[in-house]
Amino acid sequence: MQTIREILVEQGLFFKDQRLEWGAALSAYKDYLSPDKKHVLIELKIDEVKLLEGLEYKLIDHHNESDKHPSALKQLVDYLNTELRLDVEWTRERKLVAANDSGYIPALKAIGASPEEIVRIRRKDRQAQGVTAREEELAL
Repeated sequence: MQTIREILVEQGLFFKDQRLEWGAALSAYKDYLSPDKKHVLIELKIDEVKLLEGLEYKLIDHHNESDKHPSALKQLVDYLNTELRLDVEWTRERKLVAANDSGYIPALKAIGASPEEIVRIRRKDRQAQGVTAREEELAL
C-alpha cells in the first residue's frame, strides 16, 4: 500500500487511506463514498454490499477469491494507464514490490531478483508493516 500511496501522490490523485490492518472493510470508508465520484477500492472486504449501490467503482484485490489476479499494485498501474490514460511507469522497483506482495521470495526469484534486491525489498516490506528492529532480532 505504501507504493500505491506514492503513485497516487505522484499522479496528483485524491485518495483516502485509513491505514487499516489486514481485513480492512468497505464500511470504514462509508463517509467518503459518493455517487458523484469514481471509487477505486483497493484490498477492501465488502462487508456492506449496499454501500456500493449507485456508485461507480473499481475493485482491486488479489487475495482470497481474487487470488488469480495480479498484485493490487499491478492492477492499479494498469487501471491508471488504461482507464485514466495516465503514464505511470512500471519500474523494476514496482515489479519487485508487486512480486513480493503476491508471492514473496519465490515470486521475486521468478522475476530474476538478485539476492540483494530480495533482501532490500523484504526489508522494505517489514518496515512498511511496522516490524521493529527488536522484532527482527527476535525472529532470528
